[in-house]
Amino acid sequence: MDICEKYLLYVDPNSAGGNGHNKYYKMTPNKDGTWTAEYGRVGCASPSKANYPNSQFAKKYNEKVKKGYV
Repeated sequence: MDICEKYLLYVDPNSAGGNGHNKYYKMTPNKDGTWTAEYGRVGCASPSKANYPNSQFAKKYNEKVKKGYV
């Protein structure tokens, strides 16, 4: 898998509580052999961030797609 920026969305209108899920997961490669994950609810003022080695890029991408992110 090419390590290039990915932007994934997850929408579930039938989640518990009836509020629905509207989440995103942005994967941005860095120049130092790592990539940054930024994630949270769409429109959230302070998203979460984490750094991972490039070796985890495909694994994390596949996990998110399996959960229903597109």
